[in-house]
Amino acid sequence: MNVSLCMVVGDYRPTIEKTLSSLNGIVNEAFIVCQGESIRQKIKTKVKFPIRIIETTPKHYPEPDREISTKFVQQGSWVLILDDDEYLSKPLKQNFRKVLEYADRKGIDIYNVRFKNLVNGVDIHDILGDDFHPRLYRAGAVTWNPQPHRYPELKSPFQIFLDYPIIHDRDLDMIIESHIKRLDILDEEAKRMEFNFLNQLGKRFSRNLVEEVMGIRSYSSI
Repeated sequence: MNVSLCMVVGDYRPTIEKTLSSLNGIVNEAFIVCQGESIRQKIKTKVKFPIRIIETTPKHYPEPDREISTKFVQQGSWVLILDDDEYLSKPLKQNFRKVLEYADRKGIDIYNVRFKNLVNGVDIHDILGDDFHPRLYRAGAVTWNPQPHRYPELKSPFQIFLDYPIIHDRDLDMIIESHIKRLDILDEEAKRMEFNFLNQLGKRFSRNLVEEVMGIRSYSSI
C-alpha cells in the first residue's frame, strides 16, 4: 500500500525534523508545499523516502495549499496530512500498517484521527476536547477548503474515527507568532475562533495572550 505524506510549511522550523523522522518505514513519498523561504537545503533528517518540494507564495496558513500538496498523489494511494509541528504517536506508528489493512478489509476511505494537542508539553484536552481530523484517507476522498478554520469536504460516507493519535506539539511563542501573521487574512468568524482559543489558552497558562498578540502586532507594524 502506497502512502504519501502531504504537508504545507511556511519558513523552515526545526520541528519538521521530528515530523519527518517519525515517518521512516511509514510513507513511501512526500510532497511538501513551501510557502516561504525554501527549505530544500535545510532539512537535516535522513529519510528513506523521496521528498518533492513545491514552492509557492507566503499565505501564513496551510489550508489554501492543501489541495496543491495532494494533487500529485496517485489514485489508489493513501494520503497522510501532517503539518511541521505534528508527528505520529508511538501507537499510531506501531499499528499504521494494521490500520490500512483494516481499511482494505472493511472498505474504509477516511480515518478521522484523534489529535493530542500539547502546548509547552502540557496536554490541552481541557480546552480543545476530543479533537478529530480527517488526516488519513484514500486519494480523492477529501477536498480541502482554502479558507482558514473551514472543515474539508468528505466525499465518502465510509469513514471511522481512529484513536491512535497524531501529536500536535507547539509552544506559546510559536502560537503567538503564528497568530500575529494570520490576523489580516482571517474573516470575522475565524478571528472570533482564534481569540476564543487564545483566551482559553491564556487562562491555562496565566497570561493574556490576546493582549500579547495584539500588542506585538501593533509594535511590529510601526
